[in-house]
Amino acid sequence: MGDGGRKTIDLIRRIEPGGGANAGAPLEEALRLLGESKCRVKRVILITGGNTKDLTRYDYRGLVRGYVRAGVSISAFWLGREHGGDFLRALAAGTGGGYCRVEDPSTLPLFVLQDARKTMMESGLISETVVPKPGGKGAILEGIGRGEIPEVNGYIVMSAKPGAEIALYSDVRGDRDPLLAAWRRGRGKTVAWTSDAEGAWAGGAAPATRSAAFWLRLVRWASRERPS
Repeated sequence: MGDGGRKTIDLIRRIEPGGGANAGAPLEEALRLLGESKCRVKRVILITGGNTKDLTRYDYRGLVRGYVRAGVSISAFWLGREHGGDFLRALAAGTGGGYCRVEDPSTLPLFVLQDARKTMMESGLISETVVPKPGGKGAILEGIGRGEIPEVNGYIVMSAKPGAEIALYSDVRGDRDPLLAAWRRGRGKTVAWTSDAEGAWAGGAAPATRSAAFWLRLVRWASRERPS
């Protein structure tokens, strides 16, 4: 929200319950803003608790087509007992998003966070703290202690090719996502690290400095001059 954050929060706090919802125009504006974004994952969160008053007047089918073309999905959260669930479910399904009926408003933040986590996982990006797990006793990490392995606050979901050595992996998705993998081909060696070196996913430059021995070991292992 940039510099308008405080003003936006103040406006949100003034919202009072009552009336119906005209979702068409806000969703159209959200599509315009996200359509110009270079973000890899584009998701709109729609929260409503009543009837959609412009359902018969607005071209929602055309809007859904626009969302699909722009690669933007909608997650719809339905609060309340009034009719409207079928429309929101169709809106979410049409754009590749999720739908959830929330009976207790106090649980809404949890459902929104769960949806965001699921979206990031499906997109191939994991943005959360991960404890790397050893994949085997390979030579690539010989002499490296647990305290020297970089922090992992996110990574790109990838798969290892057959025959590759998975030295470190993550199981946050219930699978063995490679964090550090090595590959040999003839006299050549390749090392792949699916997280960051000193950016946000690695906790910044200071943790990267503490992991200097780790990076040095990877470089030395990958050198053709060294047999180990």
